[in-house]
Amino acid sequence: MLKPRIRINYKKTDELCRKLWKYYMLFTKDNYERSDLIYCPLKAYNRMIGIPIRKLPNKAIATFLVGQTLHVLIQNAFPKIEVKEELMPNLIARVDIMWDKPTEIKTTTMSMYTKEHIPTSYIEQLAAVLAFRGESSGYLITLDILNKTLLVWDVAFKEKQLNEFKRILEDRYQRLQKAVQEKSFSSLTPKVLECGTCLYGIENCPLFRRLRNVKP
Repeated sequence: MLKPRIRINYKKTDELCRKLWKYYMLFTKDNYERSDLIYCPLKAYNRMIGIPIRKLPNKAIATFLVGQTLHVLIQNAFPKIEVKEELMPNLIARVDIMWDKPTEIKTTTMSMYTKEHIPTSYIEQLAAVLAFRGESSGYLITLDILNKTLLVWDVAFKEKQLNEFKRILEDRYQRLQKAVQEKSFSSLTPKVLECGTCLYGIENCPLFRRLRNVKP
């Protein structure tokens, strides 16, 4: 009977996480992403000015890996996937699927059985693509990996809503670009509710360094 000596190799685990993170960062190194205008702008600011992520949580990498894998499995059923579009100069959006309408895929551990369960950020990411494409409706695919529920949602907007949202995104983008160019985040509005899951953490984020009067 086989009785191997088995133990966790923490060094190699960390090495794997960093390799996966380096692969992920290749997609976001030089361009602004649509999500930069949806989530906390300080995440984009930190990335674009080169603030390092000193502690890389294993859970964050595992979540990224699960999400990417499930995205690919769904996308393989379609001929037009991962369509890269430039919404504004140097602002990139990757549309998960070009079905008969633009389609976003979201993997989640949240139960989603009614529209009220859908996070605002999911809706805004789809709305951003539609607004700049001049379209009014798309699909949202949600895959609840805990309850094993796969759903397709029809999402439609009024033209006035999308035009206003487009103006909001353009303003956010201008302020973010200016902040990065000037290396000053004072004009940006942080979303502190995201701090608990932010990879930069309070140790690296310039907002918290300023509050604590700590030099980088």
